[in-house]
Amino acid sequence: AAARLFAEEVASQAPAAVEPDDVETNVVVINTSAVPAASVAAAAAQGGVHVSALGPFMIRVVTHLDVTAEDCEAAGRLIGNLLTG
Repeated sequence: AAARLFAEEVASQAPAAVEPDDVETNVVVINTSAVPAASVAAAAAQGGVHVSALGPFMIRVVTHLDVTAEDCEAAGRLIGNLLTG
């Protein structure tokens, strides 16, 4: 549920990045489009959100049991902002 909240927040700002209905586990894969994944990962880390670059334009986010729904929403907003400038 937390991963889907995260994905919904990202999709509200960057609809092409992720399809929330496809999120079935605690792993979310996001298409960064034209924004380099390494740049997104570095900027996210500065904001306290740790993600993995899977390729030049893809990142992976894994939610954990100790992360609250509010944390996931805030992280999703951060990633969405990074993707949309």
